[in-house]
Amino acid sequence: MAIKQPYVVLKQEASISKRYGTPMTKITLLGVKDRREYVTYVDAPNRNHKNWSHIINNPDHGFVLRNIKTKQHKDKELVDADSKPIIEVEMENDQEIMRQVADIWAEEDLKNGSDRFGDLFK
Repeated sequence: MAIKQPYVVLKQEASISKRYGTPMTKITLLGVKDRREYVTYVDAPNRNHKNWSHIINNPDHGFVLRNIKTKQHKDKELVDADSKPIIEVEMENDQEIMRQVADIWAEEDLKNGSDRFGDLFK
């Protein structure tokens, strides 16, 4: 079951849709709470491009998004491209967003008594 959480845009990859032969953007996102990667595929024929156009038009910016829905597709959970993302934070430097998320995670891990990396060796 999907949890409500903010998502950080990790990267965008432009390609051509195999289904429609039109430009498509694969967007990889990171769930801030569950720390998992998700992907979505945005293309004009599916009419979801308008929901993501500002994000797609600014691929070097960092974004934290809310109002993201996920869906099950075969054996993996995807971000529903028909979501209407709300931009909670936008920064001109996408790496700065990740630094802030890493800081938040470090604080959470300290509160929970876990250093995550060290947990691998218990």
